[in-house]
Amino acid sequence: MQGLDARLYIGEQAEDGVRACTECHELCTESAMRAVSIGGRHGDAEFVRLLLDCADISSTAARFLVRGSDMRRYACRACFAIAAHCADECERLGMLTCAESCRRCAEACAQLAMDPSAASSAILGAERLGTHA
Repeated sequence: MQGLDARLYIGEQAEDGVRACTECHELCTESAMRAVSIGGRHGDAEFVRLLLDCADISSTAARFLVRGSDMRRYACRACFAIAAHCADECERLGMLTCAESCRRCAEACAQLAMDPSAASSAILGAERLGTHA
């Protein structure tokens, strides 16, 4: 949310989730490109697809959180499952920076998927401003 204080629109826990998901998206995308160039086990099509799947779902979950979607818990559940699996695979292949980022994303999404009040809707922030989203 450029130029705006995201905390006005989403809760602090959701803001942390957005940050973790966004970082995960960036690192998984970069890691996929690096894995292809390294080749070998890293360039395996299944692993590269997993990295790209993780990048996509983490970006999607972040967007659901930012807009306070009523469906954010479902996006976070999917993100948790994929990011946790991606973290394990990255760790197995020695891509530790990516693994750590995926794990942070998975942990944040696990919390947000379980706590429906953690990611407050955009309407809450809009009410604080005296408008409605």
